[in-house]
Amino acid sequence: MKKLFIPLLFVIILLFAGCKDNGTQPLDTSVIWPLKVGNYWDYRMYDYDSNGNIINDTLIHLEVITDTTILGRSLYKINDEPIYFYNLSDGLYVLMLDYSGKDTNVLFLKYPANNNDYFNAEDDTTFVTNTSANIIVPAGSFNCYQYSGMKRYGNNSQIFFKMVMYFAPGIGWIKTENYDKDFYGNVKLYIITELISYKLY
Repeated sequence: MKKLFIPLLFVIILLFAGCKDNGTQPLDTSVIWPLKVGNYWDYRMYDYDSNGNIINDTLIHLEVITDTTILGRSLYKINDEPIYFYNLSDGLYVLMLDYSGKDTNVLFLKYPANNNDYFNAEDDTTFVTNTSANIIVPAGSFNCYQYSGMKRYGNNSQIFFKMVMYFAPGIGWIKTENYDKDFYGNVKLYIITELISYKLY
């Protein structure tokens, strides 16, 4: 069974999310993911078997549906989940609300950043492995920050999960690649999610 290292916000969004119209507004590259009510991004997620064959594909729609202000800070909700996003000078943060009322603020993406920078999100560590990766997806060609994280499980160093995320400043999430090791210890790509269209206001 694959053990997911996907950051919690993507676990929740992918579970509940379920003609190309790309944004034409000037990009605000001071933020890694532009947050404004009405902004949306459409993705296609491909699942692969151990032989590299696509066995399933799913369409995902993410949209900023509302905003609110707490303690003078503007927070934005993507889809109807108990998660709020906000940009600060050092990157994209997530405010997660559990059903007990406890709040958890997490630095999800460090931005701006330099190659080889790293940051911690609870128990996970993510590295900035490239700040100018050219990524081509159905929505177009984008200059991206590449974030890579790898997590090992238990005492067996052969068991791990790796995720590589690509984000374009001023546009947001462009592509994600998820890897795992099979029974024989071979690294396998088993999920790709890529941007197919978006709209920014």
